[in-house]
Amino acid sequence: MVLQNSRSDVKNKANYNNGNLMKNYKSLNELIPLGVVMPWLRNKFIGKLSGFERRRLEATSQANAFIKDIIDKKLGSRSSETSLEPALIDRILDLVRNGDLSYDDVMGEFSNIIFAASDTTSVTVNNVLSLLAMFPKVQDKVFEELAEVFPSVGGSELSHGDVEKLVYLDQVLQETLRLIPAVPLLIRQTSQEIRLSNGFQIPEGVTLMIDIFHTHQNTDVWGPKAGEFNPDNFLAVNKRNRHPYGYLPFSKGKKTCLGYKLSLISVKLALAKILRNYKLSTSFLYQDLEFVDNTTIKLAKQPKLKIERRT
Repeated sequence: MVLQNSRSDVKNKANYNNGNLMKNYKSLNELIPLGVVMPWLRNKFIGKLSGFERRRLEATSQANAFIKDIIDKKLGSRSSETSLEPALIDRILDLVRNGDLSYDDVMGEFSNIIFAASDTTSVTVNNVLSLLAMFPKVQDKVFEELAEVFPSVGGSELSHGDVEKLVYLDQVLQETLRLIPAVPLLIRQTSQEIRLSNGFQIPEGVTLMIDIFHTHQNTDVWGPKAGEFNPDNFLAVNKRNRHPYGYLPFSKGKKTCLGYKLSLISVKLALAKILRNYKLSTSFLYQDLEFVDNTTIKLAKQPKLKIERRT
């Protein structure tokens, strides 16, 4: 995908250059979980009295104005028609032009992509590196694969084809997202009345929270050792008969994150560069990991990693 034009559009915006965009998303990153765990803050009177509603509206309106400006200009330019390799944003906006997605849907998805990318990519890279430091045999296997694809140490350029060859690294990444999903909860609102398979009825307009963290460690789906780190969980033979909604780090169905493939490629590129050139170790034990719920999942204590340059 060609991303250069889209990057230029973003970087030319004043809110990007002065840091306001990231400040707004950081503010939302703090306010959203507060609104979930303390729902009384969403009451108009309490929200106004506490300042919660004012801060939320300011951050949301500024972030949305930034996204709306880019979308409107892109919709007017029809740049994807003249590009041999349209960028992700152009492909998505073609769906709006064709009536396959609504304008509001795209606003929401772009907001999610930017919001998620502001934190989750770095969190995921960190989590993979930490787990590989704790499991040196798995790290050795990742390195063997990388050394085969990139025989020489240093700054080898990675192509999309190279990334596709990193099958075991992909298994490690998927297993990390299973055990430590960057976003531990999905928040959805029912657009109509729903009856679940157990007969329970959920009215229209109810806000639901889907617990990704514990879904990913459900022993009915992942077996009695669901809490253990095992990249073989993502061998093709093991994925084949697994419930499709047993693994949803990027949501699922119509609400699957539109940027999930780009996110995975970005993480694998970063990991490949680091792990081909450096060896990681730690005295921190996997069983001592303690997780803290937030918009993005955090570790109560961050493992300290020893880094050695490979020769």
